[in-house]
Amino acid sequence: MTFDRDVVVRCIQRHYDLLVRAAYLDPSIIQQPPPSGWTEQDIMADVLRVLGRSEAVIDLLRHLPYISAPRNLGRYEIYEETTPINYLRDYSPLRDSTADSCHGKTVDDFDMFPADADWPSSFISLTGGREATWWIIDTEEGVVFPAGVYTVDSDAPDEQPWRQLARRRDVQEYFDEVYDEIVALKQVPVPKGSRSWYHRVVPGEDKEGLVSDS
Repeated sequence: MTFDRDVVVRCIQRHYDLLVRAAYLDPSIIQQPPPSGWTEQDIMADVLRVLGRSEAVIDLLRHLPYISAPRNLGRYEIYEETTPINYLRDYSPLRDSTADSCHGKTVDDFDMFPADADWPSSFISLTGGREATWWIIDTEEGVVFPAGVYTVDSDAPDEQPWRQLARRRDVQEYFDEVYDEIVALKQVPVPKGSRSWYHRVVPGEDKEGLVSDS
């Protein structure tokens, strides 16, 4: 498969647009990139390079929309148990770092992936969380590894957790499935309220999901 940055960007934008239409996301918390993309300073490209991320990864991050909710709104899940990673300087997991301070460090030092490993330079995760589905994009092969908390391939090498935790998927096909799950209420966005401390996406058969569907 060939990597297409614009396919990834469109899939993420469509996903956020759907959550807006579902009256779950407030459009004001979605930061849209300028027509030419975020600047390298905006996404701390110098730090990403020191941490071994490729130019294709940096280019992708420069063109994605990001969610930046004020603290008083609580965190937003965009999929079950899954929160987006905002790579803009003021929100990034790298925000307290500089290129100089990151020499000798790896992405594992910043919880940017679901497990400690020698993550290929072409990889970047767009989501995270303790029990999340990590949307790991491989910008070399043009695929996504939706990595969860359970092993799906016990024969995969220990040094390749992306293969242990996920099946490689075509980007468009995978995000089409995610989109359809939400449209069909198999995954239900539930805004923060008296029942929860934050904005959640829950299974449709979950009690909260059933309440929101009523």
